Amino acid sequence: MSNHLNRMCDAMKKIQSVKTSEDLIKVLNSLSSMGADAVALGAAAPIVDHKTSVLARVVMQDPTILLVKGVDPERDYLAQEVYFEQSSEFANEGWYSGKTIDLDGLADAYVMYTCLADPGNSVLNFSSGKYSSVDNFLKEVYSYALPVAEYMAADEVCALIQNCLLFNGTTISDFGDTTSSHLGEMVVTDSDGVSYHFGE
Repeated sequence: MSNHLNRMCDAMKKIQSVKTSEDLIKVLNSLSSMGADAVALGAAAPIVDHKTSVLARVVMQDPTILLVKGVDPERDYLAQEVYFEQSSEFANEGWYSGKTIDLDGLADAYVMYTCLADPGNSVLNFSSGKYSSVDNFLKEVYSYALPVAEYMAADEVCALIQNCLLFNGTTISDFGDTTSSHLGEMVVTDSDGVSYHFGE
């Protein structure tokens, strides 16, 4: 057996026995340095919550995220984010520990993300007759966007909102004070040219 294969097998064994996110990061960095698919192998670690890691990757638009469960024995709904950072002027390339994630909040944000991404198969369909006015519809769209914005950059959330609005015959005509980190008040216009305020 080659030296490289021996090191790979050793790292895979360590994955099965890691107890903390710090231990996991050490093994993931070792695997990455060998050119292995650290995300796939890391997902096999018993401390990683595979299902919620998949949700996090979708909502946070980062295919490297792994969520480590059991970070707080008294609050089992919390998990630790572990992610891969590319080399930049701000960080060296490697695996890092991120923020603590509320798994219940993440699950809710995932549902709302899917509704915004696919309005034709969700409750966010103005033609369903559920909404008494365009304003009520826009308030609901905004209420779905806010939880998603806790996990995704605001400009990416705007793209989801625009997708939903276009499906429903309206469009964002003015992004107002929205930035990449802040979902601001916008102006939405319908097909007749009527404008509505959207957001806070």
